[in-house]
Amino acid sequence: MVRRLNIAYFPFRSRYRAWILAVIAIGMAIAVHAMTPTIKVVPAPGLQAWQMDGIVAALSDPSPNVQSIALGKIQEFEPSDLQKFPKQSNKIAAYAIAQLKGLDDAKMKPYSLGRRSYSQSAYALERLGKVDNSIAEILAERIRKSKNEYDSFKIGIAEILVKVGKADAETIQFLIDRAKDSRPDVTYGQDSAISALETLGKSDPKIVELLFDLFRNADMFKSRAAAAEVLINLNKQDESVIKFLLETIQKPQTGHKMDTFRAFSLGALSNLKKADSKTVNLLFDLLREDDHSHADGASYVLASLGKGDDAIVKRLSEMIINPQEDERIKAKALGILEKIRKADSRIFPVLKNRVRSNKDLSAAEQLVTFQEVDRDLITFLTDTIATPNPLAARDRIEATKILGEIQPLDFKQLGTFLQVTGDSALPDMEERQFLTYYYNRGHHDLTPLLKPRSN
Repeated sequence: MVRRLNIAYFPFRSRYRAWILAVIAIGMAIAVHAMTPTIKVVPAPGLQAWQMDGIVAALSDPSPNVQSIALGKIQEFEPSDLQKFPKQSNKIAAYAIAQLKGLDDAKMKPYSLGRRSYSQSAYALERLGKVDNSIAEILAERIRKSKNEYDSFKIGIAEILVKVGKADAETIQFLIDRAKDSRPDVTYGQDSAISALETLGKSDPKIVELLFDLFRNADMFKSRAAAAEVLINLNKQDESVIKFLLETIQKPQTGHKMDTFRAFSLGALSNLKKADSKTVNLLFDLLREDDHSHADGASYVLASLGKGDDAIVKRLSEMIINPQEDERIKAKALGILEKIRKADSRIFPVLKNRVRSNKDLSAAEQLVTFQEVDRDLITFLTDTIATPNPLAARDRIEATKILGEIQPLDFKQLGTFLQVTGDSALPDMEERQFLTYYYNRGHHDLTPLLKPRSN
């Protein structure tokens, strides 16, 4: 007969048994926790001094196009972050003010660099919190000088004045009249005017009432969608708004106008904070469509919803780790998680394997977004930059940008942006020249790199 082992027979039972059992329990808990997926939430990266310094440096480049790219970069940062760097902000504001004052009517033709520079300068000043009364008067004068009542440029400048609380009664009435004008021959820019009313709608119930009136105008679908979007942004939407948008989205594709309307409806829902399971399922179905406008629209809505709904994050993550899932869908799911800045921990090994096995730069960028940076990733990026193969020029530039977000670049790596190749898929030279300033972090004298291109 086999005798059963009884721990009570061992003399150490009273002194050590409780400790042994406790260690085993802790070990099992750690193992279970390690196997349990968790949701990692990554805060949006804060603006850093080197980024502001790079923008300031690029504004001194001789090329107006490089200056324009630098000024446009301001739009990527939150006003609260920009205000943390008063020295650089003041320099950027001084440049923008000089642009506003130096652009006469001759340089303000539609689609011209001058007009683009004017708009960027105005938007930058609004972002920097530098629109004082004197700047507001310059902008108001530009609106008065515009001879085209339906110019989207004019609407954009008016919107800036509204946002900073310096729009006069004439400017506000211009936006209201433009939003209400439903003549078929002047619909271009009407949606922009409706969007510009959002700030006013935060404090004026009459504007909210106007938005509902515009939404109920069945003859103007584009304006209905624009009004619906503003109502959602103001959290003033009712059941009729959401119902209308969802009904439009659910209509089958026809290859005609209704498909464009569906894209408008998806855009209107892009700031929705909550949705029922039926709506979420519909969005996931649209994500699989071949039509990019619908799939992209669905991804923006899912990104907005996913910020407050971890079930969406888990569902997207499960699509990524599913070996049977289409690679195209996995890429879309990853893009949405990037926007949400949340991810199930199970996707990180997948991303690392893509970098290791497929040399996937998109996966490398996503790992940086989720702050999953290790020595292997840095080695991969460094090796990609150093690859002499001219066919990989685009990849080398992309790898340099990703590495530049992690750490300072050496002089040779920085020069990757300005290598001349015949690859038409590369960004324009002006954009690459801006990237040289931006990622320099003040570490190198750029004269040897930039001087030959400044002449």
